[in-house]
Amino acid sequence: MKKLWILFIAILSLSVTQLISQSANVTQAENQDLYFLLAHNDLLKDVNATFTEIWKNQVFDDEASDRSRMDIFLRKSMTTKGLSVEKTDLADLQGIFEDESLQKLYDNLTATGSQSVVHALQATAELEERLIIFGKSAIEDRKSGCHFDL
Repeated sequence: MKKLWILFIAILSLSVTQLISQSANVTQAENQDLYFLLAHNDLLKDVNATFTEIWKNQVFDDEASDRSRMDIFLRKSMTTKGLSVEKTDLADLQGIFEDESLQKLYDNLTATGSQSVVHALQATAELEERLIIFGKSAIEDRKSGCHFDL
């Protein structure tokens, strides 16, 4: 199972790195994609931190730590590109999101994952998969000149 998590992180990291390094000039579509990745990375970090508290499982703790590192990477890359990445007052509160759709997704994922460790793993894998698909699509769209919007 840990190898699967490592593979997810590696693919997403590669996708994010390619997305950010596509060009020095960031378009509006790229801005939206980067903010989407940042917000969903935070969501995944919070979901895993919640599952760590519930299940006391190292897999979730490791994943939350990986997401924290990804957050630093994304914010640094976005700042380098001149994008505003200031945190709001709610940004550091686990499980609290200003965006209603992210809050609903967090609530649904944690409700599902609270049923069992297997459900928690499935919930986080679902969100990881969503991010990987988004990252791959965003990269392909940059190559073709289109913008992908989830």
